[in-house]
Amino acid sequence: MQDRRKKMWVWSSSVILCAVAVGIIIYVMNSDAMEHNGGNSIIADTTAVNHTLPTEDEVPSEVEEEVNMIGMIETKDSKNLDIYMSASRSNNFGQLPFKQDESFKMDVTSEKVNELEIGLMSMTDEQIYSEIVESGTGSVTIKVPESGMYRIYVNNLSPESVQFQLKLGKAIDGPID
Repeated sequence: MQDRRKKMWVWSSSVILCAVAVGIIIYVMNSDAMEHNGGNSIIADTTAVNHTLPTEDEVPSEVEEEVNMIGMIETKDSKNLDIYMSASRSNNFGQLPFKQDESFKMDVTSEKVNELEIGLMSMTDEQIYSEIVESGTGSVTIKVPESGMYRIYVNNLSPESVQFQLKLGKAIDGPID
C-alpha cells in the first residue's frame, strides 16, 4: 500500500512540476512579446497588422518573387477563363488536341492596358506559337503547325500584375493545371 502511495505522490508531483514549467514558459514568452510590442498584447498587434496589409497593387515585386506565386486560373466551363498573373510571369496549362493547319482563336479582355503574350505550346517539344496583345485586349489566332497535343500559353510581359479574361475557341480537355 505504501508503494502505491509513493508512486501516486511521485506521479502527482511530476504533473504539478510540468504544469508549473509550462506556465513559466508561457509567462516568459508573453513578457518578451509584450516587450517587443511596446507593452501591447499580441492579439491587438496582430489585428493591427491585418488591417494594414497592402492591396494587390501595393505589394512590391520582391514579395511576389519570394512567395513564387505566378497566378491563378478560374473557370466554370473550361472555355471562359478568368486569369490573374504576377508581374513578368508566364504559365502554360490544360491540354488540347489539334490537327495540322487547324486554326485556334483566343479572345483576351483586360480592364487595364497590359502587354500579354497569348498562344499555344507544343507538348512534344515545348515550342511556343504565340502573338502579343499590346493593349491587353484583342484576339489571337494560331495556325497549328503540326498535329499533336498543345497547352494554352500566357505570358504577362507587363511589370505589374494583371487580371484578364481569356475566351478559348474550344474547351480544354480535362483539368486546368
